[in-house]
Amino acid sequence: MPHYLTTSILFDGTLALEWEECTLSENHERSRLEKLLLEIHGKRSGKIPAKWLLILGLSDARIQLSPTLSFWREFAGSWLHLIRTMPDTEEKRDHSDIILRSDDGESFLQQLPIMTGGDSVSLQFLNATWNAITISFNAEINTFKGMAEDYLISIAPEPLAVDRIHFHLVENRKNERLPFAFLATYSARIDEQGRTRHLPLKFALKEYTDKKGKLLELLATVNKVSKKNALIASLVESGELFHPVGLSSCDALAFLNGVTEFESAGILCRIPRWWKGVAQKVSIRL
Repeated sequence: MPHYLTTSILFDGTLALEWEECTLSENHERSRLEKLLLEIHGKRSGKIPAKWLLILGLSDARIQLSPTLSFWREFAGSWLHLIRTMPDTEEKRDHSDIILRSDDGESFLQQLPIMTGGDSVSLQFLNATWNAITISFNAEINTFKGMAEDYLISIAPEPLAVDRIHFHLVENRKNERLPFAFLATYSARIDEQGRTRHLPLKFALKEYTDKKGKLLELLATVNKVSKKNALIASLVESGELFHPVGLSSCDALAFLNGVTEFESAGILCRIPRWWKGVAQKVSIRL
């Protein structure tokens, strides 16, 4: 009978991996990922306790895993989303301090699947696991010669999309009329070692001059969201999408309210850390 990898909580609070019989069909991608996770899990240490969760969070969501492993993939994926979209990730490097918000923690507790030792999982346990991911990342990035995104690309079990759009929103307190600034960039390989760099989107027009199909593929996500978001539509129509743009507080709020939609389309957004999402009524104070 086929087996798949599951997680359990040991008496000492360790998040363990073990095999369990299942009814899923054999799958090469799943088997390869599970063997990799077991290998890295077996090498964990106090300095790097949760690199296997980083790898799990970077795995293809289309690979069907056990319910418990799927849960931790989503959990680690949330951490990864934050580190990849924080505007100061490169500045902090090995001093990153990604915080698990209490409401997100409660939401994960509600989603927790049945697992051995699961009754001992609390908000404190989730915070400890979250912090273990942070500790592992900080330890690894400390000696990594390259950007944080390059590190994640290097450990991903499958190749990550490199040519992708990023939207950046930052505060510009020197301009009272336009107190925010927007910039669209794309990540592209810059050398034979596979290192990447964020470049203003205008450079894509030059890079892909003779590759119109590649340019259209890169901009496909922007075209998709422009059909639903008036601000992005206006930036595309005016051509301002390819240059830094000052935004009013109203335009900035319109942008922030569209972040979930942008990221669902595959665009990573780097935004001010104080933004909590659209679930609550918010206002911007200048």
